[in-house]
Amino acid sequence: MERSDSKDFALPVCWKDDVRMRALFAEFRAKEANPEGWQDKMDFWVSLILQWSRETRTPVFSAGDIAVAFERKRNQPACLKTVLSHMKKSGDLINSKDYFTSEGWVKWGFDTLVKRPLTWMWTWSSGSGEADTDFDEMLVNVEVLRQLQQEVLRRCEDERFVEDVVPYSEVWKVCQDICKDQRLFAYVLNGLEKSREVRLFQREGKKVVQFLRICSSLSEQEKAMLKLERAKQDLQQKVDLLQGDIDQLTREALEAKKQGFQNKALYILKKRRRAQQALDKQFGMLDNIHSLEMNIHESKDMQLIYDGYKTAAQALKLAHGGLEADRVDDVVSEIHTTIEEQQELQRLMGTAMGADADVDELQAELDDILGGDANKEDLNVSDVSDVDKGLVYPSVPSEPPHSPPKSYST
Repeated sequence: MERSDSKDFALPVCWKDDVRMRALFAEFRAKEANPEGWQDKMDFWVSLILQWSRETRTPVFSAGDIAVAFERKRNQPACLKTVLSHMKKSGDLINSKDYFTSEGWVKWGFDTLVKRPLTWMWTWSSGSGEADTDFDEMLVNVEVLRQLQQEVLRRCEDERFVEDVVPYSEVWKVCQDICKDQRLFAYVLNGLEKSREVRLFQREGKKVVQFLRICSSLSEQEKAMLKLERAKQDLQQKVDLLQGDIDQLTREALEAKKQGFQNKALYILKKRRRAQQALDKQFGMLDNIHSLEMNIHESKDMQLIYDGYKTAAQALKLAHGGLEADRVDDVVSEIHTTIEEQQELQRLMGTAMGADADVDELQAELDDILGGDANKEDLNVSDVSDVDKGLVYPSVPSEPPHSPPKSYST
């Protein structure tokens, strides 16, 4: 079978037959003249369009989309208006305005996603007796849309969101391999709202999704574990980025040294030291999370659960500068009314924050990482800015470091 450009959709064998396809692309003649031929041609296009919708996972489309999908040798089917009108009449397709709630689009700001960027200015010849279908009219294949809705719900159930109200961005993140773009995702969510599976609204200016039928039976212990797990994942991503930055700065320092730019090499070393300090903090927080995970797993003590929430919030702030931790902080505020003692958390947090207290230790570690024995030449720091005068810098190596990078395993 020949392939269409639309998501590798397999076209029928007859697509290569010029004579056959010329007849199938032409507008319908009067049904009375040849009822059997008329029906065969209609069945061909109805079956092909529904198959295309299923295989490309495209539940919402216009005649323009179909015309582009089935373009052949720079020609587009002239019979589409009649076919799509027939499919609406038979119930195979539904006008999107009749299926979706328009109020939700405006309230959510999704109207910009679902409106087409331009209006097709083509004219249609008709005479088939079918109801008119505009070229830019959006049509819905309800069967395919419901399939995607169920996939989204199952994915969200498997994800086990800690709360029943989840930021839109988080839901989109876990479902973006199901829906090919946010326009389709908006249609799926609106369909789920229509079937009362979800509620879409804004909270503090942010789009959120509330799941109405996914029952969360998670205990506070399980919620704390999930929050810690997600905080750990975010921290691990940050660790990977920092490790990459350190490796890059190491290479830049070596290159600057080779080119004779002493001050530039010192400046790069200073940046590398700050990145290493940040990396040490991330590792310290990951150690704290790992310890709390083990303790919470074995205990239902409310103080430990509280510590879990607090550590997750702190970890998210450390990884994202506080931008992703609002939801965790809300939970912490609620628990704080019943728990006042945080000594254990402070002890754990103190361990992480003390990782960069001793600059001499950090200097020794930098010496080791940069392979200080590779080049014993003393660097002249007399021209370094006042900020750097009080610091003792290691010699810049002349070859890449050979010590393995610090890693974290859980």
